[in-house]
Amino acid sequence: MSEIKHVEFDRFDVNRVEAKGKNDDIISQRIGSLFDGVIEQIKQPAFSIRIKRCFRIFQNFYYSIKWSIRNHIKWHKVLTHIRPWEGYEGLIEVMMYHLKDYVIYERNYGIGSSEYKQDKISSVVRALELLNKLEEPHDYAISRISAIADKYPSFKHLINLYNNGTLESIGLFISYGSGWVGIEDYEKGLYGYYEIVDNILKRVSIVDNDETNKLINDILEYNKYNDQAYIEAEKEINKDFDELYHIFKDNLYSWWN
Repeated sequence: MSEIKHVEFDRFDVNRVEAKGKNDDIISQRIGSLFDGVIEQIKQPAFSIRIKRCFRIFQNFYYSIKWSIRNHIKWHKVLTHIRPWEGYEGLIEVMMYHLKDYVIYERNYGIGSSEYKQDKISSVVRALELLNKLEEPHDYAISRISAIADKYPSFKHLINLYNNGTLESIGLFISYGSGWVGIEDYEKGLYGYYEIVDNILKRVSIVDNDETNKLINDILEYNKYNDQAYIEAEKEINKDFDELYHIFKDNLYSWWN
């Protein structure tokens, strides 16, 4: 039979294959699928091979039961904690637990060079660090705000107690004389010197001296630092998300390779 020169696939019909050769070289033709009858023509395997296949079936069944029991025990805490309304916390928790499990088995049973294994493990460990941070996004801002609050320990919030038992925290105040100098809402002009009368905080006067003016400016400065803390926290979250995205993009399919 002469050599087939090349094969071309019709760009509009992937089922059509045209082999360009000489028509005289064709010994038979039929209509159907390319692999019709191939399976039936395969020789019946030897008895020893069939025994090995049966053993493999039972072996797979055994490991299926073993891993099912193991996973129910190992994942019990996670599975009983997850709820449909958990949101991103539940998703991140499952991802972290699965990746922690992967790291253990990659260290013990992973194939490939030690350098290749270590590269995979390092990328997973970094992903776990980022997931752990992103599981509590409020912590990005809380850590910064706490550091700022430590510099202004005398500042207090106005706490409102409502008839239904709920509490509300607003404004910022600092002790001054027999009352408080502070800000309820600076944009609305609600700031000055306050005293508590019949369990209600009431403004007695607008700030009108250098000392109280300085306290008001300190509060405004504190609020400015807080606003900046939230901006920096958001930037860090976005940076961590971007890094996590690239770790998954570059490594996700190779981790289990």
